[in-house]
Amino acid sequence: MLISCPECDRQVSERAVACPQCGFPIAEEVAKQTAKIHLEQTRASRKEVGEVDCVVCEARGFCTTRFNNDQGIEPEGFTWCSICEHTGRVVLCEASDGFFAVAQIKLSNFLHGEIDADGKQIFTLGPIRPQGHRYPQSGARIKADK
Repeated sequence: MLISCPECDRQVSERAVACPQCGFPIAEEVAKQTAKIHLEQTRASRKEVGEVDCVVCEARGFCTTRFNNDQGIEPEGFTWCSICEHTGRVVLCEASDGFFAVAQIKLSNFLHGEIDADGKQIFTLGPIRPQGHRYPQSGARIKADK
């Protein structure tokens, strides 16, 4: 298929490495445009489909921590999980590129394509929908630290 060169407007094959008239890197531009279209389609396919165990706290609602004291002992403690806000669950989202565990605080931004799967509090789960829960739901949602 022929496309117009963005630099000189000459008709060039979309498979050309560069424009024969001006040398503009056609293959690179086509790859960028293809990636942009794919990203837009992926973002448009995102939808909320349920809930899934929190990846960070492993569905417990809290995260274990270690504290240093003067004697060098590191007793274990815990803090409420700020990702699932103490519930042990996060939102399960589906898109054309797989399933994602998304913190409630990031859900709207993720669904509207304002942030991507590499953002904080968003976890890629893979192509297969997770089933079941590890534990009963931990507790009521608490206000998360931002």
